Order: sequence, then structure tokens, then C-alpha cells
Amino acid sequence: MATSNPKRGEVWLVDLDPTRGQEIKKNRPVVVLSADPIGSTGQRIIIPLTGYKLSHDKYPWCVPLTKNSRNGLSKDSTADAFQIKCVSMDLIYITINWVAPIIPARLATDFRAPLANRYPRRPSKAHENV
Repeated sequence: MATSNPKRGEVWLVDLDPTRGQEIKKNRPVVVLSADPIGSTGQRIIIPLTGYKLSHDKYPWCVPLTKNSRNGLSKDSTADAFQIKCVSMDLIYITINWVAPIIPARLATDFRAPLANRYPRRPSKAHENV
């Protein structure tokens, strides 16, 4: 088992291969979503990040993240809550940094949007400053 201990709201690199279909592939930054007390399970609930595109703004489960020195991202990104996963700690290997506490809370709410029959459209807006 990995010796790292990823905490809720931290950004880590995760090996997401192998994947199938439209799942986000390769080594990716992710936001850790699982609550810290779940740490003893050897797994974490994560949401992969992908490069930001303006078209992501129309999906309520996509949360934009602007790169900055606090989150350590190399480019503007989108946390795609539709891609939520549970991964083994063995796949989580490098901490990048952390995001503002509001982001994990928002993702915990937004990941439910794809499960609803109807979901509200979020107005297009600038990236979150985290």
C-alpha cells in the first residue's frame, strides 16, 4: 500500500490507466473528494481534472479551476464530476497542492447532477479562483 495520505481538497497525480471507453486516461491531476476519516480503507474517491474548455461551462457537473501557485496546476482545468472514481492508494503518487475548501464541497454536490432527470443550467462564468 502507498505511504501517502491524500486529504480531501488536495490535488494529486494519479495513474488512471487502464481505462475503458470515454474514461479520462493516463496520469492525471485529480481532486481528492473523499472525507479524511475514510483514509483507513486504502482507497480514495477522486475527480480527475482535464484541460478547461469553454464548452464545459454548460455542464453543471464541471467545475473550472484556474491555474495558480496555490493549486499547482500547469494549466486552467476542469474538475469533471461525471468522471468520479474510487482508486487504490497505490495509484496516487505525487501531491501537487491543494484547492480552496469550497471546491470539494461544490464537487460533492455537483457530481449528483448526472444522476438527476433534470438539472439546472449553471450560467457561464469565469474560472473559479482557487
